[in-house]
Amino acid sequence: NNWAGQGRMEIGVNAELYMFSDTEVYSSIPIHNDGLLVVTRARFAPRGVMTGSGLLRIDSELGRTEAVLGPFDSPADSTFTVDPEIFMGPFTTLEPLLVPNQNKAQRLIANGKLNLGDGAGSQDGVFLSLRFGFDDRDDAVLPPGTKFAIVDYEDGNLIGGFIRGDQSPIEDGDLITRGLNTYRLQYRDADYGAANGGNDSVITL
Repeated sequence: NNWAGQGRMEIGVNAELYMFSDTEVYSSIPIHNDGLLVVTRARFAPRGVMTGSGLLRIDSELGRTEAVLGPFDSPADSTFTVDPEIFMGPFTTLEPLLVPNQNKAQRLIANGKLNLGDGAGSQDGVFLSLRFGFDDRDDAVLPPGTKFAIVDYEDGNLIGGFIRGDQSPIEDGDLITRGLNTYRLQYRDADYGAANGGNDSVITL
């Protein structure tokens, strides 16, 4: 099932909206969430802004891993800004789009608390899937020192972290090889922050 919304989505206080059963939601409509939006056994690929004071919950079902956040629609440098708290349960997937041949990447901007895997243990994190555009023709060798900010947790409130496909944790400073490049993941990047207004509460590659 595929759904592409038009207009505006409103989730009121005490209201709950569930996306499941292998649904794929691609949308750039404004979303206001004062309640609960749950994505399980589905892909949520929005772009733009989610306002409100509710909760966005990306959650696996009985150990399944089909709950995916991203990519963030198009173009290659799209962002998804979320004011409500974000909870991504263990073994769910964050999938931002990387387009090395354009030197661009998509970014999740979390203005509230960001919980990656609930912080229960080093192997209970969130899978990080780096997707190259529509196919690997979007890959290219990057100049040394190139950095992409894939998550901006602006209030500095980050819990948990990412894991690899074998469920081993991706620690701060670990290398990730994808396609033609090797990236170094950092959960807080002072160098990036110094060059971008002082905000170092970013996850970079």
